[in-house]
Amino acid sequence: MEGPGHCAQCHTPRNLLGALDHRRAYAGSVLGELHAPNITPDPGHGIGEWSETDLLYFFQTGMTPDGDTVSGEMAKVIRNGLAKLPEEDLRAIVEYLKSLPPIAAE
Repeated sequence: MEGPGHCAQCHTPRNLLGALDHRRAYAGSVLGELHAPNITPDPGHGIGEWSETDLLYFFQTGMTPDGDTVSGEMAKVIRNGLAKLPEEDLRAIVEYLKSLPPIAAE
């Protein structure tokens, strides 16, 4: 799916055949024991309350606005990928995520 970070692979639910459900892109997904949260700008279920600065800091450090830190696969994505990107690229990802339609799905 779109974007340099391939976020949709984990954060988009899949249908019964395992294909991405594009109608609910980025609305969160469960893959086995992995829970990938909603990253649409929905204020109730997604990242709608996160500022651009919050998202940028999250991509650089893995720390959420409430002071929690990510673990598991997302920690690896940040440590081995996102944190190493130039700030300009991270800002482009932030802008893209903020431009998505909000989807109220947990």
